[in-house]
Amino acid sequence: MLAPSVKGGIRVFARPDCMMCDRSGGVLYTGLRDRLYGTPGDWTLKQCPVCGLVWLDPMPRIEDIAKAYGSYYTHRGAEAPFAPPSFFRRVWRYAKDGYLSLKYGYERSILQRAIGLLVYLDMDRRAGIDYQVMYLQAICGGRLLEVGFGGGETLMEMSRLGWEVQGVDPDPVAVEAARARSLNVRCGSLEEQKYPDASFDAIVMGHVIEHVHDPERLLRECRRILRPGGQLSIVTPNAASWGHQRHHSDWLHLDPPRHLHVFSVWTLRKLVEEAGFLGVRARTTLRDAPRLFTACRSLRMWGQFSMTRPLTPAEKLRGRCLQLIEWTMLKFQPSSGEEVALIAVNP
Repeated sequence: MLAPSVKGGIRVFARPDCMMCDRSGGVLYTGLRDRLYGTPGDWTLKQCPVCGLVWLDPMPRIEDIAKAYGSYYTHRGAEAPFAPPSFFRRVWRYAKDGYLSLKYGYERSILQRAIGLLVYLDMDRRAGIDYQVMYLQAICGGRLLEVGFGGGETLMEMSRLGWEVQGVDPDPVAVEAARARSLNVRCGSLEEQKYPDASFDAIVMGHVIEHVHDPERLLRECRRILRPGGQLSIVTPNAASWGHQRHHSDWLHLDPPRHLHVFSVWTLRKLVEEAGFLGVRARTTLRDAPRLFTACRSLRMWGQFSMTRPLTPAEKLRGRCLQLIEWTMLKFQPSSGEEVALIAVNP
């Protein structure tokens, strides 16, 4: 049933009940505003008393949600002209590829794998590398689809590592930018593409499922176009994270009105299993925590944060210290990291 109100020019509809439990949600936060990209309106988040799922109520209509992405990060414009990587960047990539060989099975020399051990000394960079390959083991010549590819960085990296990549995104600006980088991408929803059954060896979604009105329908379509034994990889903000507990309504990953649902390990696992996937493995990560904690502090103190500005040395130091605290906490509370990273298998 459509709500009679319009928020900041965006038509909305009522979502009083949890999509997973059909239970009425309690108000978690109200009066939230978009402090990252300036979408007008104030927003309310509810939480299920049974499963803990967090969602927007009322929620933007599908026809109007694009209005919340007018100045989104995928609209940064063309990339700078290519320049040869510096010596240190080449050394880092050499070590990075050695780490990928050790952990995910990409073929590299014994020397490179040995140098890759150095990556284990930096937990933040290591977490970033894991995210770049979406926690997937190597499949030589495997066909990979990224749903919601944003700036296209994951597609570029997976192509470099030997995957045959494709992408789909509803944002025409992101699609045009990706095509300018010679990527094989399509515009629209996944369902609209009508891919044949069993088309892909892997499907990845990095910070996408929280933007989707009907996540279960999306997951069922993913299962249809994955081959038997194919893998689904999802990374999404963790509603049960330490950062959320610490910063409450100033937690960066609430991001109203773009984040329609915010999951925890338990709720995402349950949703994926109900969509028919097996062998579900889920964990939480502290990737990019220094920037996240800096952003949360900025939102609390000044009511805004730019996602594109570089961090100052003081912010990096403070963020790294908080990240180290969270790394320690994960030893005792494994579900308290800032993101949920989930891998599931199509039976």
